[in-house]
Amino acid sequence: MRKKTRITERMWEALCGKRIKQPVALAVLFVLMFIGGCFFVRANQAKEFEKNDYGVFLNADASSLERFKMYETIVIDAQYFTKRDIELLHQNGTVVYTYLNIGSIENFREYYTTYAELAIGEYEHWEEEQWVDVANPDWQKFIGQLSQELYEKGVDGFFIDNCDVYYYAPRESIFEGLTAILQIFGSVQSRWNGSISVGIYNEPKTNPKNKRILQGARLPFLYFQFP
Repeated sequence: MRKKTRITERMWEALCGKRIKQPVALAVLFVLMFIGGCFFVRANQAKEFEKNDYGVFLNADASSLERFKMYETIVIDAQYFTKRDIELLHQNGTVVYTYLNIGSIENFREYYTTYAELAIGEYEHWEEEQWVDVANPDWQKFIGQLSQELYEKGVDGFFIDNCDVYYYAPRESIFEGLTAILQIFGSVQSRWNGSISVGIYNEPKTNPKNKRILQGARLPFLYFQFP
């Protein structure tokens, strides 16, 4: 025991240039170790709670809410979330976009049988999906109602997919139908006196057809591309 005491005293003497009694030396070392441990824990906590910039979770539901806390911005399909779910995400500081498919119809949606007759062609590589006639007034009205329901849930914006129905069917009626649908989001914004963001999913901004659609809608669209 005496040997350990001498070692402790010599360590302190080497650090501070003077001798100190064992109890004091041990107490000081304990404090230093405690402070170092606190810094280590805090550093790990900071790393643990560092958020990712964004994430796309189109197949997720409310069981993933805890996972979403790790993201600054997320894209979800808000048809499968409640207003309360989105409020919880906002409390965590997460920006929430909802996916909205305006150019095709998917056979797993509740409304599929109602609008299946509006399909205009098979969607290559996606067996559960068909291109839809966006020029049809019934489809345009439905998208308007659906966007309103989603906005009332508290989403921060819309993540629009399948504007490229115009690539599949480059007809003037399809172009006019798309621009009419996209203009719906402007009316949604003015109706609630708020600001919403609309992004176009994964379609090159430089594509002439896409540029014409955005110009035709006469609205400021965010343009982003998620992997």
